[in-house]
Amino acid sequence: MRELLSGSILGVKPLAESAWLTTLAHNPRLMRRFGPLANHLLLKGRLPARQRELLILRTAWLCQASYEWSEHVHIAKKAGVTTEAVERIVRGADADEWDPIDVALVQAVDELHRDSVISDDTWEVLARTFDEAELLELLMVVGLYHLIAWTQNSLRVELDADRQGLAER
Repeated sequence: MRELLSGSILGVKPLAESAWLTTLAHNPRLMRRFGPLANHLLLKGRLPARQRELLILRTAWLCQASYEWSEHVHIAKKAGVTTEAVERIVRGADADEWDPIDVALVQAVDELHRDSVISDDTWEVLARTFDEAELLELLMVVGLYHLIAWTQNSLRVELDADRQGLAER
């Protein structure tokens, strides 16, 4: 476990200080396989960081994933997501002041969460902006963060001391 937790999150927070990752490290084989995909989507993916964070935040909100929400509000703000946009995430695609691609991103998360498929209309809007590889990545980001939310919620992973959970905006 020491080896798995020896790095840091985005070069800032030691992994050993993350309640989520210290919990996941109780299954080292699983964590070794989970880590590369999560790191790829978070740090090396093709989706622009701001748009990736909108997907993650909407997923966290819909799943009421307090831990994931609290972590990604900070990451999202570093990626250019404004406090106002974080508030719009809570209100959903019908919130005022979204641009059309942001509406489609939020709708995509909502549709996947509710129906397990993105509607043709939403897909058409997304396909005007994102290439095939980015669209595949978008699906994987939403799916991975649902998995993370379900796992954290079910294990009741406690918030890190410096976080406020779903109230954090």
